[in-house]
Amino acid sequence: MTDKVYNIEERLDFFFEASGPNLLNYNTSFWKELLVPAKIKIVSETKTENIAAFILSESSLFVLPHRIQIITCGDADVLALTRSILKYFNDAKLNFVTYQRRGLVPSPDHYFERTQLQIYELLKSKLDSIANLKGLSLFYQKDKTHFENLSTSIQVLMFDPDRNCLNSFLKARSTERIARIFAKETSGYLKDFQVDSHDFEPIGYSINAIKDLDFYCYHFSPDEPHPYISFELNTLKNVQLNVIIHYILEFFICKQFEIQIHQFGEQPASANMINNIEFKSQNLQISNLAKLKISFARNAE
Repeated sequence: MTDKVYNIEERLDFFFEASGPNLLNYNTSFWKELLVPAKIKIVSETKTENIAAFILSESSLFVLPHRIQIITCGDADVLALTRSILKYFNDAKLNFVTYQRRGLVPSPDHYFERTQLQIYELLKSKLDSIANLKGLSLFYQKDKTHFENLSTSIQVLMFDPDRNCLNSFLKARSTERIARIFAKETSGYLKDFQVDSHDFEPIGYSINAIKDLDFYCYHFSPDEPHPYISFELNTLKNVQLNVIIHYILEFFICKQFEIQIHQFGEQPASANMINNIEFKSQNLQISNLAKLKISFARNAE
């Protein structure tokens, strides 16, 4: 029996030296080939001059000038993915790499522990330090200035949404879905973002949205017995975070959720922003069930 279950996401983040090649100069066929060993396919894409976003058969890939971020789920092989990235960028200098597994993970999470050690074996010739931070593995050079002042990423994982709400949403046309979940104009949510979405067969739905160096993404995995919805953003500029979080939780009437903060460097304490949100409303009766998980890369020693 495997402990890799489908209501869990894994994420790899590779940060390269700024003096290296601009990753945005690589075309789509290059990324398709790189993903083959991990059994991942590109199904849709959108690009700007600062960021490329790919909807994958296994969640999303975001490419920035010197950063590769891949969110995976299901059968994606993160070890094969790590090997492939190291193969295709063998001559590029890595500053640091993160590995994270998020969701309703078992405790203790032996799969995470094993994968962390295996990734370390692959990286140890290039990176000389590792920190394990509450579900986040950070592999880095001794000089930690490389990961100062990077954008904060906040993720909301929603479990057991109301089936009627979820089914009604998935049956609507894609343009209607996007309008529904991005309806709160007062939150500054998705204004002027370039949006891409994809329907999966037999069921499933993903959205990527990009602007400048910022992104939002949604992943809907409605498979029983434990459907879930994943939402992530990497910008807090002109955003009312409490409005966004309440809106998406109320929209799907989720029974349980987790919030995770992936933060680098000495930035304002995002945890305070989350802790000050009161998860109470007319539709939500989950304030005593909410689980808050926070991962701070700046805590590395």
